[in-house]
Amino acid sequence: MRNLTKSVFGLATAGFLVVGLAACSTPAETPSSSTSSKPAATATTEANPTPLATIPTLTGVDTKVTLDSGFTGALTTLGLTPGVIGTATLDGATGTLAFPITGGNVKYFDPEQSYRP
Repeated sequence: MRNLTKSVFGLATAGFLVVGLAACSTPAETPSSSTSSKPAATATTEANPTPLATIPTLTGVDTKVTLDSGFTGALTTLGLTPGVIGTATLDGATGTLAFPITGGNVKYFDPEQSYRP
């Protein structure tokens, strides 16, 4: 039963990480056609702002994510124990997950602005 719990949590954690990393990616460009489903730009449409920072290519870099204590508390309430797979590490004292980034890019926008890519 313990191995099943670890496996389920490992898969759930991997799913969260995949979704989080996918959110950092840029969608593939699609060819434009004469009939576009996008609404025409108006004077009230906000223009795409310039990113505050850009990293065009990420390779061979590690990242760390600190889990919210409410999240880890909820896991404990459910009888689940956080775990990792592969080369990822988890510091149980701080709730910090560390894992490698195998590729991607980053565009950081001002969090005070309403623009959300």
